[in-house]
Amino acid sequence: MDFWLGQWEVTFTSDGKETAGTNTISKHAGRIFELFTAPGSAAVYVGASITRHDRKRGIWVQEYWDNRGYRAWYEGAWQGDRFVLDLAGRGGHEAGTMRLVWRDIAEDALMWDNEQTKDGGKTWASTWTIAYKRLGQPQSSAEAVGPVPYQPAALA
Repeated sequence: MDFWLGQWEVTFTSDGKETAGTNTISKHAGRIFELFTAPGSAAVYVGASITRHDRKRGIWVQEYWDNRGYRAWYEGAWQGDRFVLDLAGRGGHEAGTMRLVWRDIAEDALMWDNEQTKDGGKTWASTWTIAYKRLGQPQSSAEAVGPVPYQPAALA
């Protein structure tokens, strides 16, 4: 997931309005740390994740939390030119019914979709699309990008 490292401006539609935020992705001790912030209808939305590569299974595993009480686990890998993480666990949703998709990946931009299926994975529809535009230079996959931006225990 080194393609994702760095500082990003993100834009998406929320409540019918074009909305902008930031997503900072850093690497520390072999794990990918995410800190997503954007204005929300009642308060600022903050989301955070830790993603690691499970070498035994050959897949990536992500745990995501936000300041609204959402928490989920995803697992996946590259599928052609897209990086896909399938929902592995979350209260209220069955595993395999949602997924995160990074697509149209370039050095300075990419698209991200939160997709849902209602037919067992035969078809998928995006429920949220985010356009990413890189701020600054891409980060080297070998470097740790600054300090860890948050402590997951603080989000529990």
